[in-house]
Amino acid sequence: MAIYLERTKSQMTAGADIFRRPKRPEVPVSRRYLGLTPQFLLFGLGFVVPFALLVATSFGTMQAYQLKFGFSVDNYAELISSTTFWSALRGSIVSSALAAALVGLFALPVSLYLLLRASDTAKPVIIAVLLLPLLTNYVVRVYALKLALANNGIVNYAIISLGAATEPARLLYTFPSVCLSFVLYFAAIAVLTQWAGVGRLNRVLLYTAADLGARPFRRLYAVVLPLVARGLGLQMGIVFAFAFSDTLIPQAIGGSRVFTLSLLLVDYFKVNDWPKAAATSMLMMAITVPILVACLMIGLRISREAEWLAAP
Repeated sequence: MAIYLERTKSQMTAGADIFRRPKRPEVPVSRRYLGLTPQFLLFGLGFVVPFALLVATSFGTMQAYQLKFGFSVDNYAELISSTTFWSALRGSIVSSALAAALVGLFALPVSLYLLLRASDTAKPVIIAVLLLPLLTNYVVRVYALKLALANNGIVNYAIISLGAATEPARLLYTFPSVCLSFVLYFAAIAVLTQWAGVGRLNRVLLYTAADLGARPFRRLYAVVLPLVARGLGLQMGIVFAFAFSDTLIPQAIGGSRVFTLSLLLVDYFKVNDWPKAAATSMLMMAITVPILVACLMIGLRISREAEWLAAP
């Protein structure tokens, strides 16, 4: 009996070896990542080297209109102690935060329609319409909006023609016009970002909540918003970063009425003060990155807490 069991065991082991995946040969670490060499070179030349030069320039000084590298924190000290910097920082944060919130409110219904209501035929058409403005030059679009908001532009012409006013309204060089421009130019990016990050929301969850007696508003904040929080957080962070670093809209649409850190950066370049411009860029990055990470983490945390809604 023992001999029979041993023979059966050996036969089973031999049969299992037939289906066992052959062991791959060991590949040296140097060869394992050899295929990523072009990507590493591109990343180093396109990001690491310019970022290192930016950091080095921020600690340098200007002597006789020549950039001298060194290690001096005077640029940062002068910026932080300047009231101009804090005024520009306040303008940047307020305008960027309002832009991110307003764009999110505008983009959420469109992204939900794409996810829940749009047919397979209408969905590519809507996405193409959203992507179409991004194919045109950004500078051309901004100055086209500037012409439309001018005193003799099409917006004032329509207001006067409808009898809503007798004189042209002041639409340019105001804070609301800057926020409106951010909404118009980042709406497409916000819609696509939210749509890509909405998670596992579907019609079945909404129908189930309705069958359980949840009214539309309760379905919105108890089912929809928790499941789309990841996309909302991603959109808020991206739009905030874009608006915070934008130089053209505050300059062309806002003029001197809306002063931001990006305009302060441009002013330092105009007077050939490269170290202060680099220091301003580093401070802008130090402010933007934590806010971007915070938006992403908050969205991910809310989305993870609501994953039980979409559990199978």
